[in-house]
Amino acid sequence: PVVSICGGEPLVYKGIEEVVGGFLELRKNIELCTNALRLEQFLDVFEPSPRLTFVVHLDGMREIHDYICDYPGLWDIAIDSMRKAREAGFRVTSNTTVFKETSVDDVLEMMHYLTNEVGIDGMLIAPGYQYSQIDPALTMTRAEHEEKFRIIRKVARQRGYRWLASPIYQEFLAGERKLPCAPWGSVTRNPYGWKGPCYLLTDGIFPTYDALLEGIEWEAYGPGNDPRCEHCGIHSGFEPSAAFEAASSLKESARSMAWSLTG
Repeated sequence: PVVSICGGEPLVYKGIEEVVGGFLELRKNIELCTNALRLEQFLDVFEPSPRLTFVVHLDGMREIHDYICDYPGLWDIAIDSMRKAREAGFRVTSNTTVFKETSVDDVLEMMHYLTNEVGIDGMLIAPGYQYSQIDPALTMTRAEHEEKFRIIRKVARQRGYRWLASPIYQEFLAGERKLPCAPWGSVTRNPYGWKGPCYLLTDGIFPTYDALLEGIEWEAYGPGNDPRCEHCGIHSGFEPSAAFEAASSLKESARSMAWSLTG
């Protein structure tokens, strides 16, 4: 039962304290995404909990992150806020999108820095992919991101970095196995309703969860079906598929369980 509160910037939402508190009362595990600009202000508002994780947007080391965000100094704010959140006893992870401009060396340097200098609890890393609504100068085709993620996966394993991606999903990103998309496995709710089919694409808004499940033609989406999905590798579509794949095999289940215990 994981709820990811994302945006926009959730820490500017009116009533975010009540939203977080309500989910904690329901015993949900919360991933509260933030660009860290207001994170320090909330360290006295929230209480540390094993069910609450601050997920800080960080698209690389200082030069590339500030360039992608078009905000000089943002990297330093994010790193300082992450340190203070850790010192205050909070769980902290990072969320990185790898773009065409991002070098593998920069990603690996970031992973080393966050692991050894900041001491965060883990890192989410996924590719920025091409589709019609995104500038192709920034994003990658599947072949391009597979080339980068083969190296990232190899080095991350060698150095023991806490990359928060299941073994099957890592293999998918590296082009070592195929997975279908399962957007119904990690659905999106916003103030207007249930968003379908996924976090990135909005082909409908539905008043209830059941209406979403019944109202979307799920088999029409994913690589090979919808051109917008052709190069996608987003966590919310393919980690559920990785979980289904793991559950279908005793060997894969054991491997996934070992990963969840040891990273």
